[in-house]
Formats: sequence, structure tokens, C-alpha cells
Amino acid sequence: MRTRWTPLLALAAVTAAFAAQPATSPAASSPQWPVPVPSFFWDWARWYLHRGPHADEPLRSPASRPAEAPARIPAWAWRRVRVMLGQELSPAPAQPLGPGSGGPDVRRLQRTLATIGFPAGPVDGVYGERTRAAVVAYEKLQGLERDGRVDAVQYRSILRASRPAAPLAQPATYVYVDLGRQVLLDVRDGRVAQVIAISSGGSYPYTGLDGREHVARTPTGSFRVQRKVAGWDESYLGRLYYPLYFQGGYAIHGSTSVPIEPVSHGCVRIPIWLAQAFFQEHGIGTRVVVVGPGTASA
Repeated sequence: MRTRWTPLLALAAVTAAFAAQPATSPAASSPQWPVPVPSFFWDWARWYLHRGPHADEPLRSPASRPAEAPARIPAWAWRRVRVMLGQELSPAPAQPLGPGSGGPDVRRLQRTLATIGFPAGPVDGVYGERTRAAVVAYEKLQGLERDGRVDAVQYRSILRASRPAAPLAQPATYVYVDLGRQVLLDVRDGRVAQVIAISSGGSYPYTGLDGREHVARTPTGSFRVQRKVAGWDESYLGRLYYPLYFQGGYAIHGSTSVPIEPVSHGCVRIPIWLAQAFFQEHGIGTRVVVVGPGTASA
């Protein structure tokens, strides 16, 4: 006779069976994790394990799970969940990863960074500038040393990480620039779509293209995108690529130079390879929230 405990017993049996497998023995018919998985899967998995936003919902039957959830969880996905929950250690590279590194460990790192919102370029197993920029964005957000290299501890930390939470509850779509951590959080429909390392105003005096003296500071506050220019644009702050102006001549724009530290005239620089897509995603009127060092995120 089927009872309301049947699904839980089945879940326990599957979990126990998976836990009994040696950590170094991958399932022959399952791909190695991490692999791209729709975001709803992780929400459902946490709900099924009584974690996350659905933790208070009782598990009455398999039919009570979200309609879009998969009917079964493959072995590789169980392993991914176990790693995320800290119940299993993942293999780590013998040597730190950095520019010039390559191979399966780099490919796994790239996939994971992309899955949790840090664009790392193509998943090609080559640790290039785009992968380094994603690692630096992760290091900045987490308050780690900003060296763009990944040792065994940081590698496992990244593989256990989940997508960061949106810093503000409202509005649903906005751009959040954290000058203290030197990161930009691109929030769409209440979810952090991507975290990008930036370089903002370096607080030095300079003479602008308008012939006037300025101090290189990025204005803080709540703004909106006032105008956009496709391609290159000349501003009194310099030559900007796909700029989104949010206050006067201050813009979020692509640049071939995005140092770890704030060095710009006051604009918010993002990597040039991300600029065009970012430009297309955000229209006139998009909210831009810029917070200074020491400002606590909501």
C-alpha cells in the first residue's frame, strides 16, 4: 500500500545507493559533472532535499514537485548536488590553475563558473584571459586575493558554489555596481545573470577632453540608463565601447583594459568581449545602482 512516506523512502534508497558508490567510480552511463543544467533543476533538487526556497513545502508525492522538474535525477546530478552541499569532495588539480593551464580541470572550472554566473568564455579547456577575468570576478565577490589563479582550495570552493543572490529585492531587473569589491552584478528578473569584474574611478586628478580639470571618481547613487551608443563613442571621459550612459558622461562600457584596481576616469569598465551583449540586454531606463566601499548589500 502506497503511503505519503513512499517518495521519501524512495529518495532515501536512491541517495543511499549513490552514497555507497566510491567517490572515484563515475557511473559508466552518466556524463561527468558539472555540465550545463537548466536553472530550474537546482531549485527542484534543493526542494526535493528539503533545502532552499521550497524547504517548507511537504513532499506528499512525486506529482507534487514542480511540473518542469525532471522525472529522475541521473547519477552525475546527484554527485553535483552532494558536492554543492559539501557531502563529497571533488578531485582537485595537483598544481594551481592559471593563464597557460589547460585540460579537463580547466574545462570543469569553466563550466562551473558559467553555471553560477561568471562568464568564462568558451568551455575549451584553455585558461585564457576570459577565464582569468571570470576567476578574478569570483575572487573579488568573495573577498579573496585577486590574482586570477586557482589553487586546490579555491577550485573546490568554486565547484561547491551556487549562483550569488541578487543584492536588492526590487526592481526585478537592474545593474548593481559595487565599487568596494569592484564587481558588477547584472540582475534580470530577480536573478543574477552574471557577475563581471570592473575597474571604476581611480580618484586621481586629470584634464578631460573638454579641457577642464576633473577628479576620477565614479558617482554613487541610483540612476537610470539615459542614452546608449552602439560601437565606439567619444566622451570627455575618453573613447568608450558600446557605452550605456547613466549620469552625464559616466557610462558602463567595454574596454580592452580592465585592471584589478580602480583606474578609470570615472566610468565603469567591463571586458570588451562582454560589452556588446551587455549593451543589447539593457535598454534606456534600466536602473543602475552604484554603491561605494563599505556599503552593505541588501
